[in-house]
Amino acid sequence: LGDANKISAYFHVNGDIERIGDHAESIADMIPAFKDRNLTLSKQSISELREMMGAVNVVLEKSLKMFVSGDETYMKDVLDYENRVDNYEMKLQDAHIERLKEGVCSARAGVYFADIISSLERVGDHATNIAFALTKSKADA
Repeated sequence: LGDANKISAYFHVNGDIERIGDHAESIADMIPAFKDRNLTLSKQSISELREMMGAVNVVLEKSLKMFVSGDETYMKDVLDYENRVDNYEMKLQDAHIERLKEGVCSARAGVYFADIISSLERVGDHATNIAFALTKSKADA
């Protein structure tokens, strides 16, 4: 990539990192609402969120390594984990709807749960953008 393309890529990566921070802040801002409104999530919901966050952490870690090193061997892992994150979002939304139907979770807590899942999925998207910002594949596209 030429210097102008690198500068553009760094600019876009800066935006992606900023958006990731915005999503993290949004999630952190939801935590006090649980305490203030006496809301809880089911053990299953918490377990599912941990699984999804684990996948998001991996895609973010691999994406940053790919961006910093330029090593495209991380590409498969980035894509695999981003697909996992996308699948988690759909799976968790469906599972939560079932818990709502069964009365296991409250609708009020469910709104926060859905927002957290959505934010995590977007973090995965931004992480993937970071991974491919300087790749030859992107330059060829």
